Amino acid sequence: MRLIALDLSTARTGVAIFSESGDLVERFSIVPDDKLHPYMKIKFIVDALRPRFLEVTDCIVEGIFLNTFSSGQHGVVGFETLARLSGAVIDAWLHVQDTIPTLFKATEARKLVGIKGTCQKADVQVFIAAKYKYATEEQLDTFQAMIDSEEGAYLHEDFTKSTWKKHMDNISTYIEGETELGEDEADAVLLGESYFVAKKQGKI
Repeated sequence: MRLIALDLSTARTGVAIFSESGDLVERFSIVPDDKLHPYMKIKFIVDALRPRFLEVTDCIVEGIFLNTFSSGQHGVVGFETLARLSGAVIDAWLHVQDTIPTLFKATEARKLVGIKGTCQKADVQVFIAAKYKYATEEQLDTFQAMIDSEEGAYLHEDFTKSTWKKHMDNISTYIEGETELGEDEADAVLLGESYFVAKKQGKI
């Protein structure tokens, strides 16, 4: 058994491949040209994944975060595009492997591996970077200090939630620059790990 874990996005899809024993074999991103029409981005991602589906036996996909609707019209459009991408990827998987893929929402996957379900992308990057030693102890301490500082300021109402999220996104970008671990790949790796935890617990 080999597993492929997918953090889907038309901007940048994170992919992680695991061995039967749960070891991370490979991680990478699929990044379509941002000038492409959304449908062509979907085609690009599916075309890149199809040969990879032949190399594995199991698939886990991050479910869509339905709270996207709370962010207004832009969020609804993003949800619609992501839903189409997810459908196209699942359809391709079914045609290649003819088995049902597993879907976990990010909050489910995070809880399974032992971190806060509502944590930010930067937190996931730090968690994965620490486990796989993609960063030094000094770097990890710096990343965590940056996150703690922003969370502390937000709790003291120094700025709004939207500003806090922007700051956390900036930290995520900084972590990627230091470790070459983007949030999409970190999420894919964590998703794959949650699959093996769930399997051991008899949940899948």
